[in-house]
Amino acid sequence: MSAAWRLTALLDGLAVQMTSYAGPLSRTTMLRWTDEALARELGIESTVLTA
Repeated sequence: MSAAWRLTALLDGLAVQMTSYAGPLSRTTMLRWTDEALARELGIESTVLTA
């Protein structure tokens, strides 16, 4: 359950950054960071998520 809360908090924060500030955070970077965080939470390599 705590993993879900951590990922939700990350996504909320990234969504605020993407919608409030133009430029510094690209969609590609946001998706990569999300995949990396999810992989860490699951204890797997991030490449497994995109295979």
